[in-house]
Amino acid sequence: MVVSGMIFVITGFVILSFYSVVAGWAMSYFFKTVCGLFAVNTDFTGVFVNHIESPIAPLIWHLIFMIITVGIICCGVVKGIERSVKVMMPLLSVLLIVLVVRALTLP
Repeated sequence: MVVSGMIFVITGFVILSFYSVVAGWAMSYFFKTVCGLFAVNTDFTGVFVNHIESPIAPLIWHLIFMIITVGIICCGVVKGIERSVKVMMPLLSVLLIVLVVRALTLP
């Protein structure tokens, strides 16, 4: 029984390790988009390669994401997770609606 419990812990750790890096990338791209660093003719492949080849930028964005995550978890279930979900889920719904409207209005 202990072995199966350890497998669940290891699996959760590996999944968090992967998704936290990708979430850091997403935060980086969101920041770049909000700041207007992407032009219409931006070479996104080049932007991605430059980002992941940088020795510092991915680490900083990963650290920012992990600090936010740990902060939410440390606040507990009601004050942390519940409050953040009450904000993030409606934002996700709005984002999806905006994306659908944008997709339907493309030529």
